[in-house]
Amino acid sequence: MYSFLITFREGLEAALILGIVLAYLARTGNRGYAGHVWLGAGAAVVATLAAGVAAGLTARSLSGAALEVFEGGAMLLAAAVLTYVIIWMKRQAWNIRERLHGQVETALKSGSRLALAALSFTVIVREGIETVLFLQAGAATALAAPSSVHWYWAGAAAGLLAAVLLGVLAYSGSARLPLRAFFNVTGVLLIFFAAGMIANGLHALQEVGLVPPLVEHVWDTNWLVSDYSFAGQLLAALLGYDAKPSLVQALSFFGYLAVGLALFLRAPDVRRA
Repeated sequence: MYSFLITFREGLEAALILGIVLAYLARTGNRGYAGHVWLGAGAAVVATLAAGVAAGLTARSLSGAALEVFEGGAMLLAAAVLTYVIIWMKRQAWNIRERLHGQVETALKSGSRLALAALSFTVIVREGIETVLFLQAGAATALAAPSSVHWYWAGAAAGLLAAVLLGVLAYSGSARLPLRAFFNVTGVLLIFFAAGMIANGLHALQEVGLVPPLVEHVWDTNWLVSDYSFAGQLLAALLGYDAKPSLVQALSFFGYLAVGLALFLRAPDVRRA
């Protein structure tokens, strides 16, 4: 579910951005520049794949304490970036069309076709790098059980495929997307996921002694949902569940959840996109 939601949301944002740029070029009689937009998008995909491979190889080359620090740091960084992206999108998505139109117009006036390719590359690679960071952070917990490896990447592939399909339908006019509901619902879900990332990240850093637990175990719910059960592993991957969390884990999870939800719900709603 986590990998599907990440690639679906990020992929749909990228697809919508491409659709806005291509539709504006077609409407203004500049359809001939579309090839350069696709060139920039293709280069962004290649750069994203390279970043993903580099992150994966880095994680595989580490072990022991170094791996715990890498995974814990990746989770905390991903949670911070994810929070910023969620709130930024809710605040800014209403005028993203106008801002993109202005950037395209500036590129056209410059007379440089490469300017359009650069614009496309910049906006798409940003979504791609965010996706790599979020998937790498989630993989540390989601892939703890060998049986979940294929499901994790299958979810990522399915999310990307669904995003591309919806993007094509939206561009062709065959579907009208309820963007306000989409960003609001996925935003709340991702805030819960980010809270779990923070708890998991701090747990990893506790393992190597970089973060004090304050209290080793504040409760034990193994009798209800064991860490080793399917439900426990699923909740750990999605929400950072730990049957015997430390005080730092519990405070970080519920503290972030309260602050994150408050910031998100108080942010201005998407008005149009």
